[in-house]
Amino acid sequence: MIVWMRSAVLVLGIVLVLSGVVCGSSPQYISLERGMCFGTCPVYTVTLFENGSVFYHGEKFVKETGNLTDTLTGSGFADILQACNETGFFHMNDEYVNLDMTDMPSAIITVQNGSGIKRVEHYHGDIHAPAKLTTLEDLIDQVVQITRWTGTGSDTTQEEQI
Repeated sequence: MIVWMRSAVLVLGIVLVLSGVVCGSSPQYISLERGMCFGTCPVYTVTLFENGSVFYHGEKFVKETGNLTDTLTGSGFADILQACNETGFFHMNDEYVNLDMTDMPSAIITVQNGSGIKRVEHYHGDIHAPAKLTTLEDLIDQVVQITRWTGTGSDTTQEEQI
């Protein structure tokens, strides 16, 4: 299933790049992928575009599985982009994946702005990852109001562990 999710994100990225080629500029987006843990951590991808469009794909241990879209009003995209700058996201390592603790979830933030694409992979068992990275992941969830799709625990789907 992780392979399918990564394939979906890849296809989305290709569509975005091709859209930029046709329109003459690269569309700006911020994507957060949350990966599995040993327990029932929600597995989903959410992508927020500069125009306020939101694409969600819920996979496991979430209230809503499958694809959903929405449009956010306000400055959510700009707020996250500003937080990326303030936290030093664009200067962080590309990955924080040491296995200092096991069975923890992972997260990947990808940002495409006017300067290019930055992707940071974060395994939550890596004790050397900057705390600001987790704060940024949580901010993305807050801005898109992710709990409406992922639920809060008791209202999520319980799927068999592999």
